[in-house]
Amino acid sequence: MTVHDTQVLVVGAGPTGLTAAIELLRQGVDCMLIDERSEPARYSRALVLQARSLELLQLHGLSDAFVRDGYLAPGFNFGADDRTPAIVEMYHTGSRYPFMLTLSQEETERALTERLGELGGTLHRGLKLVSAAQDREGVTAKLTGESGERTVTARYLIDCSGSHSVLSQQWGTTEESPLFRGTALIADVLVEGDLPRGFVSLHTNERGGLALLPFQNEYVRVIAFDLAKMEISPKEPLDIEEVQETVDAIVPYPLRIGNPQWITRFRAQNRLLSTYRNERLFFAGDAAHLYIPVAAQGMNTGIQDAFNLAWKLSFVCRGRAPESLLDSYNEERHLIGERTRKLSDLLFQLFIKQARSTTYRKISSKVMGLALSTTPVQNLMSGRVSQTGVEYRHTALSKAQRFGGLPKSAINAGDRVPDLDLADSDGLGVRLYDLMRTPGFVLIGYASSYTSSRKKEAMAAELARLKDRYAGSLQCLMVLGEGLPRQGDVPTFLDARREVLHKLGARPGDVFLVRPDGYLAFRADDPRRLPGLLGSWLSTPVTDSGVRTVPDGALR
Repeated sequence: MTVHDTQVLVVGAGPTGLTAAIELLRQGVDCMLIDERSEPARYSRALVLQARSLELLQLHGLSDAFVRDGYLAPGFNFGADDRTPAIVEMYHTGSRYPFMLTLSQEETERALTERLGELGGTLHRGLKLVSAAQDREGVTAKLTGESGERTVTARYLIDCSGSHSVLSQQWGTTEESPLFRGTALIADVLVEGDLPRGFVSLHTNERGGLALLPFQNEYVRVIAFDLAKMEISPKEPLDIEEVQETVDAIVPYPLRIGNPQWITRFRAQNRLLSTYRNERLFFAGDAAHLYIPVAAQGMNTGIQDAFNLAWKLSFVCRGRAPESLLDSYNEERHLIGERTRKLSDLLFQLFIKQARSTTYRKISSKVMGLALSTTPVQNLMSGRVSQTGVEYRHTALSKAQRFGGLPKSAINAGDRVPDLDLADSDGLGVRLYDLMRTPGFVLIGYASSYTSSRKKEAMAAELARLKDRYAGSLQCLMVLGEGLPRQGDVPTFLDARREVLHKLGARPGDVFLVRPDGYLAFRADDPRRLPGLLGSWLSTPVTDSGVRTVPDGALR
């Protein structure tokens, strides 16, 4: 058996690469994280954490601190000056985090780096990936740094190195969109005036489109697509007076900006790799996709790429899942990348069409206002923007394990599982996602007061048997519709808020397998079917040299 320097080499220490590394470590797999920068980037275009990213990052105990330090925007509007602005509100998501959180990427990366250290990981700075070769045994990567060249071998490589990825140019086929080729303006500034700070505000007129994103310390980010300035080279200097002129030209109420923390021109790219996997090489984040920054999707899509891939790699590296599971990464995430690009393109096209036509601007504003006043459209838009609406029903595995006969709206294979509120013997306040901080899958059995004692005992016995068989990979729970939780071989909770009943559509005797990234692997109505269904996701554990122990207290 080939001995590698590390199980997984992660290239790039932005939010995507850091998330991949800490999730690998949380799941118990050794990895090496490198970044060509000698120190953290001070400024970045990414500013918003969406609800789905916050749900996943809470599996590392990070999101509550992010919320404390960030700015909670309840949604975004098109034209805050209108009497009836078109507003997309995030409370429709039903998430534990019903808002858009504006927080600098610098702060996000700092917290992720600290978690990396708590899990025993190290970030190797000043190392640049030059090339990589792969064979049936693994990947050989050539790196260069201050001390010269070195070679690192790994079973797998995750490329999170962003828009300048060497490997995506060598190994990936890129699908580019010609939608946007101009130069935009970006500035983090203090603002004086009647800015409605509650929402992220979007404005358009004949000069172009402009977004105002409030964030901590009273600063506001200005992102402007100024049609009068989009042909200027991104290398041309930009000063505060020029940004002020653009603000004056587009924003319909007076604002005075100053004290810039960051000010620059940038040329947004818009491309998507045709595949996120090439045998042992995987692409995530900006190395796989780049979007026009109008819906705060890029960093969030990358974070969720990382979660999706890292837990799968960890289970395969530890011999606890079939290698075929890795095929699902590209199948699941590439379509999400396509859908996300369509959303960003749609919003940008709306921006530009409104700017170029007064008639279109008036009509579209009225239509959007009417459409967004309806619950179905609000649910759709908030789910798409927050990414709580991301689901994997389209994959072969989800289709094979879909439970038939359910309403279309019912939770089924491939769907996001909401963060359920349960109760134990001490009362309310037990959250499913907090229980999921213990690495692995979660298998939930549901019974009610109408379920016979014999059936409850049979379900508990089957869950206990599977918990022992897949020790370290599978956490098993019983949830009662009514009654009192009790101690036993399988922890038992009460569905006191009826969320398992109504949000999952559970019926007595149902069992649900929740993946480590919070999506439903499958549901079944008979515990005796579990061994056959589990085989697509889990293998009987074996000892693996790549397994590492998570330090005590790291997950508290």
